[in-house]
Amino acid sequence: STVIVGRNGLMMGNVQLASTEGKCITIGDDFLFSDTICIRTGDSHSIVDLKGIRINQAIDVTLGNHVWVGNQVIILKGTEIADNCVVGSGSVVTKKFTNNLVIAGNPARVVKENIDWKFERI
Repeated sequence: STVIVGRNGLMMGNVQLASTEGKCITIGDDFLFSDTICIRTGDSHSIVDLKGIRINQAIDVTLGNHVWVGNQVIILKGTEIADNCVVGSGSVVTKKFTNNLVIAGNPARVVKENIDWKFERI
């Protein structure tokens, strides 16, 4: 399992990066993580169908460059968040999202398009 963290990022508090089963968490450059964030590539335990065949395989997680993740966010297996996105506080993210979005909610969905963000207040 692998965790790749880009350059010029900032983690502000408790951040759990749980890469399992040979999968990868990739975080791009220029990221900003608030407090109490969990990113996971797997479920930690097996879920099986009635024939005993496992149905919950781990999947890579990828965050692009310049992604801001708010407080108390959970990012689960298979998630892809492209460049220049903001993830709202309390979100649970399980899908793929393109560039320049604000995503929020449980489950996370697009709430604003065509955005970018700055670390400094202007």
